[in-house]
Amino acid sequence: SPATALLAVSRNSGIASCYAARHEYAKAGEYFEKAATKYPDDVNCAENMNSAAYNYALAGEKEKALGLYTKLKKEYASTSFGRDAERYITQLSL
Repeated sequence: SPATALLAVSRNSGIASCYAARHEYAKAGEYFEKAATKYPDDVNCAENMNSAAYNYALAGEKEKALGLYTKLKKEYASTSFGRDAERYITQLSL
């Protein structure tokens, strides 16, 4: 149900934010990615995917970050996160 999906997304992104605050960036990336990929129709999907990529980059997991930024650019091009993805792809590719 939509309510169950909303709770799951909120739970995963909340857990991710806690890990990020503790500087556990790989775990934060994992939970943001769960929030984004399990519920792609959620209004916060692009934001969660961007947060996952950002945290993976901070954790040194460059390939995971690049993969998510590429997906953002392709699938969410009309969002600000999709438009900004190219800049992050370029930065990580240097």
